[in-house]
Amino acid sequence: MKYKNLADMFFQKKNEFPGKIGFQYKKDDQWVPLTFSDAVDIAEKLAAGLASLGIKKNDKIAIISQNRYEWALTDYAVQSLGAVLVPVYPSLMPDQVEYIINDSESVVVIADDDFQKKKLDQVQKNLKFTNHFIMIDPGDLKIAEPWKSFNGMLETGESFLSDNKDYVLKAIDNVKADDWATIIYTSGTTGEPK
Repeated sequence: MKYKNLADMFFQKKNEFPGKIGFQYKKDDQWVPLTFSDAVDIAEKLAAGLASLGIKKNDKIAIISQNRYEWALTDYAVQSLGAVLVPVYPSLMPDQVEYIINDSESVVVIADDDFQKKKLDQVQKNLKFTNHFIMIDPGDLKIAEPWKSFNGMLETGESFLSDNKDYVLKAIDNVKADDWATIIYTSGTTGEPK
């Protein structure tokens, strides 16, 4: 195998295709390109930001979000630490979201917007393992503890990397190809998600 693991495969794209467009997203009805180099930089900063929170190998990180480039980069960031991503269907009701987060023992939850944040706020006191909450797109919403913004996590990660330059790359080296990458639950239409 050419790559050690999925995170290594993604991070190598920075060297293999630095200026090539890896992602595109819509902003103000215009497509905005994101090169592989920039995408890897974002994933590395997010991974470092998560590491600064104490996230380590095998920790579970839940994400409740619509499809967006930050979702994909979060997946690579989590995998680069050897942690496990737990995607949560954004259409689930708060009690189902609570069940998945608790059952998976997720220590961080990442929500894409205020709609998902409100669901999590309803069940936050019932979350047994979750210590950190991150919001991708707060819009005009003022973020307050225990919530952190995605961009704030990137800034934290950049600062963390200034003192620990190769932290994420070393973490990737410790991820085995057969380590868990994700835990996917059913939608729970006939009972609790499984």
